[in-house]
Amino acid sequence: PPEIGSLTNLKYINLRNNSIDSISPEIGNLTNLEIMDLSGNPITPIPPSQMREMIQKGTNPTIIKELMKYIETNHSPTPIRRY
Repeated sequence: PPEIGSLTNLKYINLRNNSIDSISPEIGNLTNLEIMDLSGNPITPIPPSQMREMIQKGTNPTIIKELMKYIETNHSPTPIRRY
């Protein structure tokens, strides 16, 4: 939900096995996010415009890269981590 964007100090989020099929663009507001676990969710590809918005908001590039990798493989053996 869009309200997730207000959790700007969030460092860890576990969204495992929640039937999430898309990522809200407001996730780009989570600039302190270090770990995001999306395992077991059928997430669809993120439109390029939404990806640009996430980058412009300052989302950690490693989180974005790992999110894209997760979507491409549609599964993740480990949580997405910021390095």
